[in-house]
Amino acid sequence: MKDWKQLGLAIGLLALVIVYARWVKPSRLSEAEAVPESILDNSQPAPNLQDVAVPHLAGISKSEFDSIRIGMTHQQVADIVGSPGEIMSESAYGGTRIVLVQWEGETGLAAAANAMFENGRLFQKTQYGLR
Repeated sequence: MKDWKQLGLAIGLLALVIVYARWVKPSRLSEAEAVPESILDNSQPAPNLQDVAVPHLAGISKSEFDSIRIGMTHQQVADIVGSPGEIMSESAYGGTRIVLVQWEGETGLAAAANAMFENGRLFQKTQYGLR
């Protein structure tokens, strides 16, 4: 029981960090503090992700989100959405690996979907602003 409480606390804290890093922190950066683009090397794929052949530049739609089911693998979800999404966080504790992946919504700003995978299987999904 203690392990589940610690895992729940870790996930909650992780969510707060993501919200802070995504919406609060960027607005505080001045041009002098901004990270140079040369440092942001996106040429290498994120660890533990499988390549998805079909590019999907429009983002995730509400119907794609609704097609995603608990228990699916990350690859199955990526096949539905058309991209692997962006890993927002990863954590491991006692043999359990949790990965939070986010997809921007196809409607643009203020729309996204998040999926949490435990040991490679979807156990939670959320969305906001998808149409």
